[in-house]
Amino acid sequence: MRTWRMAWRNIWRNRRRTAATTAALTLALLFSFLYSALATGLMANMERDALDFELGDVQVTAAGYDDRPSLYTHLVDAA
Repeated sequence: MRTWRMAWRNIWRNRRRTAATTAALTLALLFSFLYSALATGLMANMERDALDFELGDVQVTAAGYDDRPSLYTHLVDAA
């Protein structure tokens, strides 16, 4: 327990350094969340575009496909 108390005091010994480190970590975490959200949205839009624009006029789809379209839904025994 004494180690934790000493570490806590050492953190606040240089307040400016602690504030700069905290701000940098917060900013990095914010940007990583933003990048993750953008990448997820980009992948979802790419899948949606592939399904909407690359298919012909007539579509034969698996049962339930219209409720939840996916690139990975396929017909069983398509022959």
